[in-house]
Amino acid sequence: MLKQLHFSNVHIEINTLGGQACVFEVDNKSIFHPLKSHLVDASIGGLFPMVPIANRVEGNRFINEGRLIELPNVDWDKEFFLHGDGWKKEWQIYYEKQDEIALILESHINDDIHYLATLSFKLAKSQLIVTLKAKNLSSHPFPFNIGLHPFFYSSEKSYLIFSHQGYWPETEKHLPKPYQVQVPKQYNFQTIKTLTQGWINHCYKVSSPVAELIHHDMGYKVEIEYNSDYLTIYQPECSAPYVCIEPQCFPINAHNFMEIPTISPEDEQQITMTIQVKDV
Repeated sequence: MLKQLHFSNVHIEINTLGGQACVFEVDNKSIFHPLKSHLVDASIGGLFPMVPIANRVEGNRFINEGRLIELPNVDWDKEFFLHGDGWKKEWQIYYEKQDEIALILESHINDDIHYLATLSFKLAKSQLIVTLKAKNLSSHPFPFNIGLHPFFYSSEKSYLIFSHQGYWPETEKHLPKPYQVQVPKQYNFQTIKTLTQGWINHCYKVSSPVAELIHHDMGYKVEIEYNSDYLTIYQPECSAPYVCIEPQCFPINAHNFMEIPTISPEDEQQITMTIQVKDV
């Protein structure tokens, strides 16, 4: 089902299949690279939720409190429970207002992974606030790692800047190498940099809750605020019409190299991203 909301100078289109924001426009300018609403594949535009796992877990398994957790095999990736299952399932409308819509999804994968997700989109002037929550319905604690996967419109004339302490470089099968404090110049966004580096798929430990995507040629910038310490930056090539700036609760493959706090039964994890469009 496709739902459209207009509020002030903001327009969004939401597809309940996958909980996707297919379109986000401010003053008729596309802030997200738009996704055709009839497409099931959300991997080329819009925004989709990553729940209950963001990105990839090596071996598709991990140990949690002495128990082996095996993630499900899925038909959209041969090796990983990629981005979880929320972006592939039909969500229900939880509530709808003039300036806000919320979707809800219950997914029962196995005895360890049973959750209730809520995804809300709230509009204000030149602004969109996206909030994702995952409540643990299992009888076992589970280390959720939820996130948001937006495809921001970009070009070779777009600039990106955000503060970071270090990063996990990508290696084989899109998994991370060990953490590095020294970030090579071409991947260092501490100072403003054009998006002309070609393939990028790295996770950063951030030191500021705001990233800026600046389009001087079009006269506006996008301020992206998040309540997370980790961002994955994904760009398939410098000529791609988008860059993904993905806040997530923990790094890629964190289940296998760091201790992730578990979410107790009936407790929840939350991530929020505020997108503000301003003139430059």
